[in-house]
Formats: sequence, structure tokens, C-alpha cells
Amino acid sequence: MNKVLKLRTIPVLAVICLISSSFLAYPVSTANQYSQWAPPETIPGYTTETWTPILIADKNRTVHAFSSQWIGQQDGQTTRAIVYNQWSLAKGWTNPVDILLSPINEARLTDAILGRDGKLRVLFFGGNNKSADIYYSEAPVARAGEAPAWSMPVIIGSDAGDPEGAVMTEDNQGILHVLFNGRAEGTGLYAISSTDGGGTWSDPTSVFFADSDTPNIAQLHMITGKSGELHAIWNVYDFSGQGRGVYYAGSKDGSTWSEPVLLAAAKEGLGTQTPTLFEYQDTLFALFNLTPKIIMRQSRDSGLTWSDPSILFARHVGVNGPLALVEDGNEALHLFFGQRIPGTGGPDIHGLWHSMWINGRWIEPEAVIKGPRSVDKVGTNGFDPYNAHAVVIQGNLILVAWMTDPGDIKLNGVWYSYQILDAPELPAIPLPTVQGDLITNPQSLNPHMLPSPVGGLPTATPRVIDRSILLKGNGSTGLSLFGLILIVALPILLLLVILFRSKFTDDNHSSSH
Repeated sequence: MNKVLKLRTIPVLAVICLISSSFLAYPVSTANQYSQWAPPETIPGYTTETWTPILIADKNRTVHAFSSQWIGQQDGQTTRAIVYNQWSLAKGWTNPVDILLSPINEARLTDAILGRDGKLRVLFFGGNNKSADIYYSEAPVARAGEAPAWSMPVIIGSDAGDPEGAVMTEDNQGILHVLFNGRAEGTGLYAISSTDGGGTWSDPTSVFFADSDTPNIAQLHMITGKSGELHAIWNVYDFSGQGRGVYYAGSKDGSTWSEPVLLAAAKEGLGTQTPTLFEYQDTLFALFNLTPKIIMRQSRDSGLTWSDPSILFARHVGVNGPLALVEDGNEALHLFFGQRIPGTGGPDIHGLWHSMWINGRWIEPEAVIKGPRSVDKVGTNGFDPYNAHAVVIQGNLILVAWMTDPGDIKLNGVWYSYQILDAPELPAIPLPTVQGDLITNPQSLNPHMLPSPVGGLPTATPRVIDRSILLKGNGSTGLSLFGLILIVALPILLLLVILFRSKFTDDNHSSSH
């Protein structure tokens, strides 16, 4: 009788343990596996005026962040410098350090990449609205947090256009390619390259010239496709700063570019904005705003022909900065963007939104954060997510950062959140070491401590956003810590009860004989 009882309890306990382990393995949600985001906080050490940084993931569980920030100087004046910090899930954010100053006037960061040789490379616009050039500098990734490790900035593109625009990519042969907005032979887009890792650069060649009605070129984006070909997209503006056209061009070698293709045009209003490119499963995705909607076009022949424009997300409207596309370790494509959903009988809902490309379409976006827009022109409580940047770390972790739309709200720093995905983690590859390197791991900040001033940077206290506007209505039903403990403990307690009962029955049976 007791043996039968014990045997019958085994499958029951197995089922209970299996159910409890499934609760631990996967987030409890009525939405999907990508609905759990860490509570947004501000990146510590940044001033409230800092814009969303460029985020670069290495293969050693670390994100490298670059941004432009105003810093104080010894003469009491301020100037805009390039600042660097890094993030990891284990250590949080390091304190930002000013690493580069422009030889003249201010430094406006335009792009940064991590090369195959283990060097971080940056481009910046050095000068002012009247006169400027495009500068290049590099440093070993292991010493990126040390200002002396960065090479002396050199001019690689003279007579830069304003607004600033310069982007860089590395092809499959290790050749560096740069496109920049210049004025040397007329307002246009110019290409240069380096075959020796940034030691020397070619003379600029023209890719595109703006006509008299579209004098400004900005929002450049360039990628190296899997085949090794280069792909670029950019926006042109009229004299009043309104977007008038999104263009695409491709190149096999970086020196000769195809005739630019007009992907979208507008004659009035804000018009075309925020173009970006991404290659996914042998298809080029071109996304941009044709106010007030996000538009997508696709090319399956390396940019030779393009699909008809399609409108994404019927409920969402507005233009809130760049669109961020990333691919995770499950080869799933993610899109992050700032927009709003018009209210019906209530305020519009603004947010930082996340969608995924599944079965040939973008699914209905969920919010990383959302809520009514809050205008605060004096304090730091404004809310209107803008300028999304995202990066995937080791294939199974997404970090996304954004800021507040500066249109009519006082800036309140850079915000970030992250999410661990149900995807395989790629093996970590240690960073290349540098001979004579004395500092390999910059000291990490506790995200909840007040950082001390470094490199003339003012202090900033990280802030956690009001949870009442975090992920409202996204179907998330996360468990509390008590709930998780209860789920783990329940099968153990049940097993003890059954064993105790079994022993008690055995003792009674023995005593009866």
C-alpha cells in the first residue's frame, strides 16, 4: 500500500516540478516573450542636454557609448567634446570621460564603429556653423576610456556642410569608407576611403549634389552588406529645414557609386525624415518617415529595384527622431521608434515603441515605455520619447536608449532600458590586449550612486521613471519575488508532506504488528 502510494507520487511530483520550472524559465506574460523591460533610468554622469549616444557592442558582453557633451574648461568657458562610457549587465554604466576635443571650436560626434582590428574609430564635425571639417580619431578598444589613448584628430574631409553629417563603415576586406556632407565643390555628398586602417585617406569623390531647392544634406546612414557591397541612404532639406527627399545609392568598392535613387519626396510640411537602412536575410530594408507615418521599402536585388512604399503601424503618428533596427541571436529583427497614438476621448499616448518582423510583417508595437506627453520647460519632468538607439549584446540582450523630444520641452538626460531575450547567448570573446596597457577595465559606477566629476563633467543623479506610465496595457502580468519563491518551494513542501505521511504510515503499520 505504501509502496504503491510512493510510486504514484513520483509522476505527480514530476509534473509539479516541470510546471514550476517552466515558470522560472519563461516570463509570465499574456503578450509574448519580448514584453519584459527593465524600469527606465537615466544614464548616470550625462548632463541633461546630452543627446542619445551611439551604442556599439563588442563580443565580450560590453556596450561602448559615444556622445557629444558640453564640458567646462580651465578658462571658465564651455565647449562641446566627445565623451565615452560603457555598459554591461554585470557592472552597469561607467562614468563618462571626455576623450576628444576639436582643434577648433566644438566637436559634434557623427559616427563611431568597432573595427575588426580591435580599434574603436570615431568621426566628428569640428568647427562651427560657418566653418568646419570632418575629423577622424581611433583608440584600442581596451583603452577607450583613456583620453591619451586616442590618436590626434586629423582632417579627412574639408569644408564640411552644416548640419553635420559623416558616417563610416568597414568592408569585408578591412577597408574603411566614409561619406560626409561637404561644400568643397558644392553642397553634396562626398566619399573617401582608407586601405591602411585610417593611416591615410583618399581624395574625396562626389556621390550626390543637392539642387538649389534642397541645399542641406543630413541624416546619413551607411552599411556594408553581407556580399561586401556598400549601401547608403540620406535625407535632403530645403532652406526652411523641411525634408524634401530620401535618396539611396550603392557601391561595390566605395569609390564608384550608383546613380542616387529617390525613394520618397515631399513638397510641403515636415516631409521626409529619419531614413535608415538594414540588411536582413538578403533583403534591404529602407525605413523613413513621410510625415506623419513610418514608411518601408524593400529591395531583394541589392538596391537595384525597390518595392512600393508601405505604411507601418496604422495607429501610430508623428516624427520623433531616428528609427533603430537590430537583429538578435534568434535571427529575429527588432524595430524601435518614438511616436504617439492619438487619444480617443483622452490625451494622446506618446512612447518608445518596439515591434518585430514576424512571418513577413511587422507585428503590432508594444511599449518599452508610454504615457501622456508632459511639457516641463523649467524642471526635468518632461516626457516625450525621442531619438531611439538600440544594440544587441551577445545575441540575447537588447539595450535601448532615448531622450526627450527637445521641440518645446527642457531636456532631461538620456534614458535607457534593457531586456534579456529567450535566445542563445553567443560565446564571449576577450578584447584584444594592448602592449603596455595599464588600465583595462574602467571602474564601474553603481547606477544608484552619485558619480563624482570626471574630466570636467558635471554630476548627474540617475532617476527612475514613474512606474505608473511604464508598460501600461501591454498584457504583462509579471510575478512578484514572493510568487517566484512560492512556485519554487511548493513542490519541495509537497514532497516533504508525502514523505512524512509515508513514514508516519510505516511507523503505525510496524507498531500494529
